[in-house]
Amino acid sequence: DLGFEAEGLTVGPMNVAFAREVVGVELRFEDSHATSWPSASFDAILGLQFFEHTWAPIVQLVECARLLRPSGALVLETPPAKPWTMDWNLHHALCPTPRQLDGLMRKGGFVGVSIYAGRHGAVGAGANPGDLMLASDAEFDRGDLDFDIVGVGRRWSSAADEVEHCVKELTGGGP
Repeated sequence: DLGFEAEGLTVGPMNVAFAREVVGVELRFEDSHATSWPSASFDAILGLQFFEHTWAPIVQLVECARLLRPSGALVLETPPAKPWTMDWNLHHALCPTPRQLDGLMRKGGFVGVSIYAGRHGAVGAGANPGDLMLASDAEFDRGDLDFDIVGVGRRWSSAADEVEHCVKELTGGGP
């Protein structure tokens, strides 16, 4: 027992049989933009290499927020926003930059958003390929990073949190 229960979702019908027969896991086959789970079903949602396939990112994030309990966590990992991720992989609808993922998550109902980069290849300062780290906007803006990006955010936990968040957005973070 790992101390948690996991549920899965896929938009590929063949994935259901594969998961059952090979991995021993049951998956639901349904649209991730409008699932059949009741609201506030989960403490956390982990999305690995799926967000870049969504045809409606804000709708997807609003659905994730609906599924999370108050203060529940969403973790999304996407491929880098590089030409090869969009031009060569035509099945990718969206590969957001870190700044875009941050904005999308906030618009989708998440606060306390942090964006991390998983660097590939040679790295310095004691970091290893695959380590997650906060990277500076300058690195993102220069395009120096070949990275998968990871966005972590929490669902607004109450109407008061939503009002506080909106005030901070309107005042540039002031009181």
